[in-house]
Amino acid sequence: MNEDRIYQTYYTKSQPIVKYMIQLLDLNGSERILEPCAGDGVFIDSILSTFNNINIDAFELNQSAFSKLSQTLI
Repeated sequence: MNEDRIYQTYYTKSQPIVKYMIQLLDLNGSERILEPCAGDGVFIDSILSTFNNINIDAFELNQSAFSKLSQTLI
């Protein structure tokens, strides 16, 4: 069975949508964030590129997505 169906995943591939969603967070740069379904990390990347002092705890059940995410954040 396809991993997308097993984990019920949906990946946001639209940069305008990611930018809009991050703006809705109204961050000031000192928050601690929980990302419960990190996926490929597009929201994490966007937040960290704007605010480098934010602390993000990320979880991902899909092992292959987690491996890719871990490699990009090291």
